[in-house]
Amino acid sequence: NRSSDLGEVVYEVVLEVSLVQSMALAKLRLDSAELSHLLTKAERDRAKACLLRELNVVQKEIHALEEAEKKNGSATGGEQTPSKPKVYAAKITTYGWDQSDKSVKIYVNLPGVDKLAAENVKVAFDTKSVCLDVLGLKGKNHQLHILNLLEAIVPDKSSHKVKSDSVAITLVKAKASKWDSLVPSKKKEPSLPPVDKDADPNKSIMDMMKNMYQDGDDEMKRMIAKAWTESQEKKTKGLDDD
Repeated sequence: NRSSDLGEVVYEVVLEVSLVQSMALAKLRLDSAELSHLLTKAERDRAKACLLRELNVVQKEIHALEEAEKKNGSATGGEQTPSKPKVYAAKITTYGWDQSDKSVKIYVNLPGVDKLAAENVKVAFDTKSVCLDVLGLKGKNHQLHILNLLEAIVPDKSSHKVKSDSVAITLVKAKASKWDSLVPSKKKEPSLPPVDKDADPNKSIMDMMKNMYQDGDDEMKRMIAKAWTESQEKKTKGLDDD
């Protein structure tokens, strides 16, 4: 009947609005994190003030969207709207990826996704992020939001395709290269050897430097090599002066 049809339309509109808000929130939270990081690096008072003002604006927008999301649940209320089963959000944590010099492909296994309407599978691309939202699949809204890709992509040229029980996402690289990983890996902190009070202090220092060199990144290795070279040069100069 007419009442039921109206309820269906309202429900679909609310789902669409919820998806748009979810993607906007993800981007705003990424902006907030980057502004906070820049704020810790800023040294000039004027630069700090500018960053803080912009951070406050972004956080207000985040709060407004969060409040709007809370109200979406009541948007389909009323006697004329048919009741709908509650839909839960489910984060996608398992997926595969492959690459060529020019693109990256992400493969997400979702049984039954090919049976959904096309508008229920949404993918949003940004310069360094990709957000997949699959609505209403077996009572859940499935989400894969990767907000910190290793390198930049070209959003307008990137795409997705729904296949049998899966979604394939193609990210077009902004610059042809090989990615070591899909997202940046955390730097490994250099490990320090246990302290032996009875050991020769010079030997302990050498062992510590050796471990730091082996475990450190390229910058750490350059610093240690430079310090070692300068130390040897000073020793040689001291012998020459004698």
